[in-house]
Amino acid sequence: MLTPTLKMIRKEKRLTQQTVAEKAGIPRSTYSNIELGLKDTTAKKARKIADALGITLDEFSNALNASVSSTNDSMTGTENN
Repeated sequence: MLTPTLKMIRKEKRLTQQTVAEKAGIPRSTYSNIELGLKDTTAKKARKIADALGITLDEFSNALNASVSSTNDSMTGTENN
């Protein structure tokens, strides 16, 4: 079973990056970089983003790991198609 990424969860809930960022009280660029797995986040920001997405911290952590994995795979050319 595919673990959903943050982007998949956000899109499923029909939210924009801007909306999630505003609800979490962070800049959109920061959220974008976290969603892409390019920036680490603090526990406080993680909680705010999870709340903005309506998911648990555990779901956030799993989605973040899937996002990072997906980004790393695309950078190294090892994506599973």
